[in-house]
Amino acid sequence: MLSIFPDLLIYNFLGVTIIRVTLGLLGVYLAFKVLSKRNQLIDFVVSMKFPLVPFAVVSPWILFILFIVSGGLMIIGLYTQVACIVLAYLFLKLLFIDIFVKNFSGNSTIFYIALIIFSLSFIFLGPGTFAYDLPF
Repeated sequence: MLSIFPDLLIYNFLGVTIIRVTLGLLGVYLAFKVLSKRNQLIDFVVSMKFPLVPFAVVSPWILFILFIVSGGLMIIGLYTQVACIVLAYLFLKLLFIDIFVKNFSGNSTIFYIALIIFSLSFIFLGPGTFAYDLPF
């Protein structure tokens, strides 16, 4: 099928880069959102009756650090496949927390499912342009 704007097809390599940077920025944004709601997260972890209850106090900080590091790696395009797997896991974790803790993040379930699918797609798509881990 013919394209309506065929001149724009020469910029197709930038599409993956835009999605990668956006996904990294969303990871950093959600890191600060988790940190702002850390008291709700601590109460949730304590109520789960896990044997790791002392871990509940540091769990928001661990989530924060993982989101910042993996989001930053996605923004600069370094170790993109590893960072996208970590981000997919963190998005899945936030999805379950958001289901069990009402009004935790204010995001919908579809939002997290879309973020999980986008982050897992980078295993196969690669980092795009303007990244440090381009294939040699």
